[in-house]
This record gives sequence, structure tokens and C-alpha cells, in this order.
Amino acid sequence: EDEETPIAEGALLRIAFSHTPYAGVSVPWQQEYLEGITALLRSARPKLGWNCPTPEHRILTWDQRWVEAGTLTVGDRLLAFDEEIPGPGRRRRYREATVVACERAQSPVMAVTFDDGTVVKVTPEHKWLVARGQACNNARWVETAALTPGCRIAQVLDVWEDNTSRNAGYLAGFFDGEGALGQFQVTASQNAGPLYEHVKTVMAAERIPFKTCRSTTTGKNHKVQKLYVNGVPQMLKFLGTIRPQRLLQNLAERHLGVFQTKATRYRRVVSVEALGHREVVHLETSTHTYLLEGFGAHNCVAFDLPRLRAEGLEVGGRVYDYQDGWHLLQSDLPKGLEWVSSFYTDYAPWKHLSDQSLARYAAIDVDVALQNARGIEADLRKAGQWTLFERHIVDLMPLLARAGRRGNRIDLAYQADLVA
Repeated sequence: EDEETPIAEGALLRIAFSHTPYAGVSVPWQQEYLEGITALLRSARPKLGWNCPTPEHRILTWDQRWVEAGTLTVGDRLLAFDEEIPGPGRRRRYREATVVACERAQSPVMAVTFDDGTVVKVTPEHKWLVARGQACNNARWVETAALTPGCRIAQVLDVWEDNTSRNAGYLAGFFDGEGALGQFQVTASQNAGPLYEHVKTVMAAERIPFKTCRSTTTGKNHKVQKLYVNGVPQMLKFLGTIRPQRLLQNLAERHLGVFQTKATRYRRVVSVEALGHREVVHLETSTHTYLLEGFGAHNCVAFDLPRLRAEGLEVGGRVYDYQDGWHLLQSDLPKGLEWVSSFYTDYAPWKHLSDQSLARYAAIDVDVALQNARGIEADLRKAGQWTLFERHIVDLMPLLARAGRRGNRIDLAYQADLVA
């Protein structure tokens, strides 16, 4: 039986803890939890361990401006990308994101230096997309504290400034009048002649990479020529520096495509250095991702079980991670709590309520974790997989958790040879 502990106007029956992305454990409330959790929440902010940059680092907005992290506010639109690979054989794609939380705090900071001299200062939990092999869809998230010299990290975009020259104003006007956005490119059509030649001269003077061809839609007897800036990195840099307003306003996800390609540039980590406590920007976006100094960045929060354990508050008994149970049942389907709940509950979407109604948001999280667990267990038993789940997943969790806390030995010489 759940022990009912009166809290304010209601009764606290269950409490949920998270310990991996999107996974939670819902357990009966016990009175001994109260003192530890109260002390924890009073001594630290509710969201701890955000992946944070220092305020001076630049983040790319949806209108293609690199702005300092410290200037962002809730509601700002950013260029972002898929947090995880959508499925087998697919790739992350560019997405539009909204800033849902933004505040400053003091936190331990580390400086990551890359082979081109770039230095990025972030918290130890900040995650980077580290390449594995040559495949462009095979990167994995790695925390700053776990980076080692030689790690290859995709820098998908340059960092640019507005071009305020006379030439830039001329090109902005020309492309606003004659230009169009296509998939992965900006194009403009113009009759062959002095104006067309002048536009090419101006673009060359501004060192904008472009190509030309005869327009295929006008027939062989026409003289219409087409200029185009090809590829997402060059297209976005053109929009961000030259700033043709009509094209910027028309930019949509469909124009951008996949986040990483075979042409993506990679930087190697040279060193990772602890800097002590510094001011950082706690940033959360609707996609959990954003672009930081040209690199893909992640902003997930720390999980409850490790944090509670560090404060001396243990959740006893066997831990049944029903996200793993769901993966055993449906390995090719998404694993987010809200998505899985559509199979086992009648709840409408609720994740957007975190800022509007935190109490309701938290209560639904707890109830959904329990209902999902009951439904997944029933399906595992029906499929004859419950024993497999207990023996090969549940019983393995304490060993994996211990390995995660203690770390694994690494053959540094062999690692360096692989990276070379």
C-alpha cells in the first residue's frame, strides 16, 4: 500500500525519479524521503547540471544572426536540429527551436581548445556530437568532461557577422527582387547582360562562392541566366551576412535538409582544461539543441537518481527501467515518455505545461510513468519476454550504474592510435 503523506491541500502518494533521458521510475512515497528531498530542493535550483556556455559565446538565431548567449530571452527563435537520429538509415535534420528557459548562474567551467585555435568555454556536462568513424549519421553525444585530445567534433557552420558594406546592400536588394530559396540553395535569375555581369563581379569581390548556369525553364533561345549559392552552410552564411529580408522571412525547415553531410567539416580537440567557477547561461530550447560557435550543442538536464544518490538519498530495491522494457518490445520506435504514453494512457500532450503549470506537469509525469510501466509489463509478459527483461536488463542495471560511477579503464595508447 502507498503511504499517504499529507502535503499542502492534497496527499503525496507517489514520486518519480529520472535516471536516463526520457526514462523514469515511479515509486510509492515514503516519509523518509521528505527530509532529504526538502534539503536538496532548498540547497540547489530545481534544474541542475544544464549544459551551459559562458555568456560571451555566440548562438545562431533563426534569422541567421550569431548573438551572445547572454543576450537571449525566452521566446527567441533559434536554428537547431534533431536531438537524436530519427530512426535506422535516417539522419538528423535542421529544425526551428524556441528558447523556453534562459537564466544566469555560477557553475564549474571547462575550456575546450580545437585544432584551429577555437576555444569554447562550457560546463562539464555540456554535450558535443563526437564522430565515430566516417559515417555522417554515426555521431554520439559526449560530455565535455569525457572529451579527450583527438576527438573529432562536427563544426557544421561558420560564424559570421553582418556585412554592412555597399556591396552587401546592393546584393540584398538584387536577391530580394530576383532571388528565391530552393532546397539547400539561394538562386537568382537575370537576363545575360551588364547587370548580370555586375552582380557576378560584386559577389566575387565579396568572396561569396557561387555558380552559374543557363536557366532551363526558359527555352534554348532565351538568354536568362541563373546564379546560385549552393549547400546549406554557404546558403545560411549568405543569408546571414548579406541579409535579403524577403528571403530571410521565407526561410523554412524544408529548405535546410540534413544536419550533417559528407562535406561537413570536423575539428579535433587539442585540450580540455578546468577553469573553476564562472558565470554561465542556463539555456533550454524546445528541441533540446542549438548551434554554439558553429558546433551542435545539447541542453538536457541532470537526472534525479544520480543527483539524489550524491546527496545521500538512495531509492532502494530493484530498479525497473521501463524505457528499456519498451525498447525490448519496440526497438525501432521513439522512446519519449509523452510518445509512449499514447499507447497506454488517455492523456493529451502535456510536456508544454512545464512553464505554465509545473504542478500539473509533474503530477502527470508521475502518473504516466506508472501507467506506462504497468502496460509495458503486461505486453512483455504477453510476448514471453518478461523473464528476459528481468534477467538481462533489470539485473544488469546495478552493474552498469556502478561502472558508470567508477568509470572504465581506457587503453590510452590504443585510443590514440585509433584516433590518428
